[in-house]
Amino acid sequence: MCTVLGIARSTYYKSFDKTKSIRKIENEELKSAIKRIYKENRGIYGAPRIHHILGTEGFKVSLKRVQRRMTELSLCAITVKKY
Repeated sequence: MCTVLGIARSTYYKSFDKTKSIRKIENEELKSAIKRIYKENRGIYGAPRIHHILGTEGFKVSLKRVQRRMTELSLCAITVKKY
């Protein structure tokens, strides 16, 4: 089968041993936390406020990382008019 596909046998068998990296697992947890905080605050909170709340919850992430994850999730803060 590998000869038909034009790949080495070692590549085929190596694909079975793939596991998720620690960073990917952390990013998935971070994304779910960001979604939860965003929904709890009705989409009003932006990246700086979400970053602050994540810090109080025990996540050690930078503001830039929160901004990137929010961009991946297509989340942005809704501006509320004061009148």
